[in-house]
This record gives sequence, structure tokens and C-alpha cells, in this order.
Amino acid sequence: MQQFFSNLESFLKQYLNFDWESFLTACLSAGIKLIVFVITATIIKSILISISNHSFRNYLSRKTSTFNRSKTLMKLVENCIQYLYYFVLIYGILSLLGLPVSSLLAGAGIAGIAIGLGAQGFLTDVMNGFFILLEHQFDVGDTLTIDTYVGTVTNVGLRSTQLTGFDGTIYYIPNRQILVVGNSSQGHMRATVDIFVYNDTPIKKMELIINDVTEANKSQLPNIYKGPIFNGLSSLPSGKLYYRVTLFVDAGLQVDVQSKLLTLYLEAMAEEGIDLPNTPVSSIPTPR
Repeated sequence: MQQFFSNLESFLKQYLNFDWESFLTACLSAGIKLIVFVITATIIKSILISISNHSFRNYLSRKTSTFNRSKTLMKLVENCIQYLYYFVLIYGILSLLGLPVSSLLAGAGIAGIAIGLGAQGFLTDVMNGFFILLEHQFDVGDTLTIDTYVGTVTNVGLRSTQLTGFDGTIYYIPNRQILVVGNSSQGHMRATVDIFVYNDTPIKKMELIINDVTEANKSQLPNIYKGPIFNGLSSLPSGKLYYRVTLFVDAGLQVDVQSKLLTLYLEAMAEEGIDLPNTPVSSIPTPR
């Protein structure tokens, strides 16, 4: 018991003799420095992102790059700025707290080796992401098939690629797992227009109408690269005949061009008196 009171007395003496004013002043000073540092770093990060976005908008306005390509690079620069911001923030906070960050990093030893082994996947992601961007394999807004995933690219980073499926599902795919990519948004894609016909439908006259309608509406559909190409008659398992027309259009516009041209073709054929079965122009099938 005597030892306990002796220890308590020693503690109270140290407590009473402790320079609380200097301690609180040091804590307040360190706290202010931390707050100022965090605010400054955040402001600098926002300014860098703003400058980057403004530069890419100017770059795009000169029409020296596509919108998707500029958006992809803009997202990438934002990611790099974010990574740099968090690194500087952590390093600065530890330094302000008086921790020897350089010594800790240099003397990490076994922990450093373990971190290095764990970072192999990260480094592989970064290298693959770099080559994806360098080779221009895809951009933000492109429609891709990656393994079993199909969707639109919403973000391209050095570590991973974000793909949004057509049902709204978001896939985060590490770049090291992207081995084979099917890109439906580069180059010219095929648009097919199928028109149901009867056995005695005047095919030659129909082809002339299709040619005339396509030429007359090319100013409204400037995305047509080639066509129309007449593929001839085909039949469904039910025995119904249809005539297929193929055009090559800018990637991503196949469905829009198919829909507009089908409507224009059917309206023109109806005006010329060509009888077609089950056409979308009328909800009531034409009687025979």
C-alpha cells in the first residue's frame, strides 16, 4: 500500500509540474498547421483538375481529337491528380506530426517486401492501363465486350476500367484481366434493314425506290458511310420472305439509322403502290 501511495504521489508531482501551457500551445499549433495544409492541398487539387478540364475542352474545341478520346484522357488525368493528392496528404500529415517518414520508408524491411509483393497486381494493372491508352484500344463512351461483360465504358483508369451494362449493372474490371476486347464503337459498323415482301413483289422497282430514298435523305443521315448494298431475298423458318439491305454507318448509330431508313423505305413504297405484308406503316396487315 505504501508503494501505491508513493507512486501516486510521484504521478501527481509530475502532473502538477507538467508544462500544460506549452503542450496545449504545441497541440494547437500542430492542429492549425494540419488544417491549413489539408485546405491548401485540397484547393491545389481542385485548381489542377479545373485547369485540366479547361485544357481538354479547348483541345476538343479545336477538333483535333474526338469527344470520347478527350473525355477518356480527362478522366485519367483526374485519377492521377487524385492519387497524387492522397499521397502528398498522407506524407504531409505524418511529417507535421513529427514522424520520420523517410526513415520509416527506408527501414520498412520485411514489411516493404510484403507490400512490394502485394503491389505486383497493382503495377500490372497500371502497365496494362498505360498500353490500353497508348494503343487507343477504347475510350469512354465506347461499347465493349470484355470476356462475358458487355456494356459502355464510363471510366478508364490506370488501375481499372468501369463498364456499365445495358441493364445498368456497373462492372469494375482490373486492367490486368483485360486480355481480349471487342470494340463496337470504332470504325464503321453494318446496319441491316429487312423488308418483308410477297412472292410477286416487284424487287427491281423496290431497289430503285430504296436507292432514291437513301440519296434524298443523306443530308439528314450524314453518318452513312457506304450503301445501300442489296443482299437479296431470304426467308424465315415460317416461310415468310424478306429483302435485306445493308449500309455501313458510324459506330454506335446502327439502330438509329436502321429505324429511320426502314420507316422512309416503307412510306415511299406505300406511295408507289407496292404492296407489302405486315409493314409498320399500318397496324392492319394489307389484305391479299
